Amino acid sequence: MREVIPRLPGFVARHPDLAIDLVMNDQRQDLIGDGVDVVFRFGPLADSSAKMLHIARTPRLLVAAPRYITLHGMPKAPAELADHTIIAGPAGIPTDGWSFEKKGRKISVRLESRLTIGQHEGAIAAAVAGLGIVSTAHWGCREEIEDGRLVRLLADWDMGLLTVNAIFTAGRTTKPAARALAEYIAAQLKQ
Repeated sequence: MREVIPRLPGFVARHPDLAIDLVMNDQRQDLIGDGVDVVFRFGPLADSSAKMLHIARTPRLLVAAPRYITLHGMPKAPAELADHTIIAGPAGIPTDGWSFEKKGRKISVRLESRLTIGQHEGAIAAAVAGLGIVSTAHWGCREEIEDGRLVRLLADWDMGLLTVNAIFTAGRTTKPAARALAEYIAAQLKQ
């Protein structure tokens, strides 16, 4: 939402009669049951029957607070993460671990979290507080990296890209306003 909300004023100005009910929730929703017209989701899609619009991609990375690094040291390789405190965000830690690639060499590190937080902003706040290392999308921590509250770890290792999609309710006609919002955000993010 950190990238969507700052772009809403332009959309709202174009559609002054449109009322937006913005629900910010990192959990998977029942789009039909909850009456949701469009949801923006990171990562792979579990439901292939849903209609979707590709919005963007953003790098996945690891971050921690400078205070955490001072106390626990800077990991130099993915395998060293096993000696660190891991914060699992809303997506948790995949059963096959966090994947890294460097110069064609691929590594997957299985980790256990000491702290699991079901909301992205909470996971970032925990990292800023020095509670451990979190994996997140670059968009999810750009401000904290820029102002020095978080530092990127293992920057020479690629963790891949997270796909962002707009998901529309399957089996129902997509509302024009929902499609217009998704297309507007996609166009804004490409700039």
